[in-house]
Amino acid sequence: MTKDKFLKWCEDNAHKFVVISYQGGAGGEGLCNYLTQDTDLFYNSEFIEQALEKGIVPKDLITHVKGIPNSTDLAPENDLDHKPSSGRKPTFHDFLFADCFVLDGVDNLYTSHCWAPEYEQLPIIPEELMENPFERLYDHLRNRKDPDSERASLVYGGTKEEHSTVQLDEIAYAFAAQDKPYLIRTHGITPLTMCWGSKAKYFSISGGDYQEYIQMLEAMKVYLQPEWKRERKMEALRLADWRYQIGITGIWGEKSNMYYLKEDWEPELTSEENTKRFVDYFKPILDDDTIPLYYRTIDIVSQHENFGVNINQMDCIMLNNLVYGIILGKFWPRISISYFKNDAVTVKRLEMKETDMEKVHQAMADKVDPYDMNWPDSDRAKRVTIDFWNKNHKVRDEIGIIQITFDQLYSPDYLKDNGIDVNGMHYLAYWNDWHNKSVEALAKIKLFPRRVPSTL
Repeated sequence: MTKDKFLKWCEDNAHKFVVISYQGGAGGEGLCNYLTQDTDLFYNSEFIEQALEKGIVPKDLITHVKGIPNSTDLAPENDLDHKPSSGRKPTFHDFLFADCFVLDGVDNLYTSHCWAPEYEQLPIIPEELMENPFERLYDHLRNRKDPDSERASLVYGGTKEEHSTVQLDEIAYAFAAQDKPYLIRTHGITPLTMCWGSKAKYFSISGGDYQEYIQMLEAMKVYLQPEWKRERKMEALRLADWRYQIGITGIWGEKSNMYYLKEDWEPELTSEENTKRFVDYFKPILDDDTIPLYYRTIDIVSQHENFGVNINQMDCIMLNNLVYGIILGKFWPRISISYFKNDAVTVKRLEMKETDMEKVHQAMADKVDPYDMNWPDSDRAKRVTIDFWNKNHKVRDEIGIIQITFDQLYSPDYLKDNGIDVNGMHYLAYWNDWHNKSVEALAKIKLFPRRVPSTL
């Protein structure tokens, strides 16, 4: 789509976009999947079907979509994308804009999910960032460098325009010719996300009194991701080998994460050799269904030189237990070595390279104080998005941000009052199922939040 057409299309359709911003672990993936797959309220499924039919979206990027089989030959019960043991729901993808908004929410300084420890440090959105919003969006999509820009979007990044722009135009105009809205999810509302202005609908979710519950879910679902059955553990190792073979150093247990590809990567081990390396090391855990295998443990073993860990001197169970302690001691450990590169403070902490896991423990699990961004009982943690919007109240009021606490998500009437006409009975059944499975998954790894929502 040319720039002029894109700007006109955005202007004409701005009122059709709904944005849901939430913290990882808070059930946002499941909520977005429910709204777009189990209801007929949004256009997301129609877009995906049209893109698949026209061959615009590669099938291996649609593995999470209901009714479309995974590109692998795995049995459904062994498909980590669909059924992780942590209870984590399949990742919700925005294929219309190639997930640019959720990624911007993670990387942007001016985001409603800002983790500044003190109110005075919360950023004020510069007025110039709110100017010419659709041109900013066009330029952002056009200049993207990450591999996700290969996904279908109205504007392709760089030279990745191998798919027919005529077909993309057809889908865009089909959307324009109907009245259904399109759902976008993000981990923080940014100036880029607010490009739709007051015509769109924005939900900004904060944890409130259930912040500890959410952060425990985040620690489990995002950072630990426990697997219990042998074949499930084996598939986790196969995914680790897949990443190794193509040079991915950022390991998140998701096939879509390819942001840290090593340049000129030449693997020293074949898949058979690398998988055997994992199996030999993890054998005691693989053979015991009562011991979970955590993705972060696989992460460390995959990059043990970077972590300064001598895996020849530390057995897998000890390392696995230590990872558990580190994760829960901090809730947000940034244990992936690739993310350390983006955090000057943590880079400094990792200057030590001793082959002693205690050093890594000290580097990642140093004392948490009441002002720490991850302290779940602090008022700051409970109010993280609320404080941001209080400080940016001018933008909030102009755009019409709907501030919502986690417990309000359980109320179908709340969504109905704000324009999302869900079936109350079905919606409550979904939330109760999600909540029950989440509590069970937490209990299985000995996590018991002091305050959890009541089932309805």
